[in-house]
Amino acid sequence: MLTAYIVVMTLCSGVEGCLDSTKKEPYASRSECMEAASDYPARRGVKYTCREVPQLVRGGGGQRDEAPRLMTTSATMP
Repeated sequence: MLTAYIVVMTLCSGVEGCLDSTKKEPYASRSECMEAASDYPARRGVKYTCREVPQLVRGGGGQRDEAPRLMTTSATMP
């Protein structure tokens, strides 16, 4: 199963709790993801982690009338 890794930014405040926000760019390995996360500036109340997600691939035949399909490597659809 092919997986991709994304950087997750967790913002925590005393009043609202914690909120997760994901960055758009996927990485092929956890080490690449952690290296990218270490490049982000350190801020108070913000923590960067890497999360493993199934890789999504857009598929479809060469036929014009065939609708594109979305394929995933996960056992369940996201």
